[in-house]
Amino acid sequence: MRLVILFAIMIYNFPIVAPQVQEVKTQNGYFWHSLSSPVPYTNPRHDFLSGMLESYRMIKIADNKDYLRDCRKELQNLQEDMTLKSFSLDVVVKAINNFYSFQENLEILIVDAYCYCIKEIAGASNEELGKYKKGLIKRYKD
Repeated sequence: MRLVILFAIMIYNFPIVAPQVQEVKTQNGYFWHSLSSPVPYTNPRHDFLSGMLESYRMIKIADNKDYLRDCRKELQNLQEDMTLKSFSLDVVVKAINNFYSFQENLEILIVDAYCYCIKEIAGASNEELGKYKKGLIKRYKD
């Protein structure tokens, strides 16, 4: 019986995983908002972000391309700082949710929203964050 329930949950969740195959340019705030879960105990935003980070890690190893170069320094600092015991992917998902709550940010790709949020969590100044965000908005308006 447990196997049947597990199989039913897997089948029901399959459409949630399928959008990850979309072209990267469509993985922006609109796509992020579409990742919501009607199924208890699932978190498609968390799952998507985890998969995205893992794929970028593999690309960096295989092709030496660093898609997270804008926030690599902040990521390393956060990982080395043992005082941030509350830092987790859930914190980042909440920060991205907040980032995409503003209309002007919806065109920005998730990977860039992720870097903005990492900078914010790492304690970047408001001036630095504002400058970085203006650059992102300009990049995606063109």
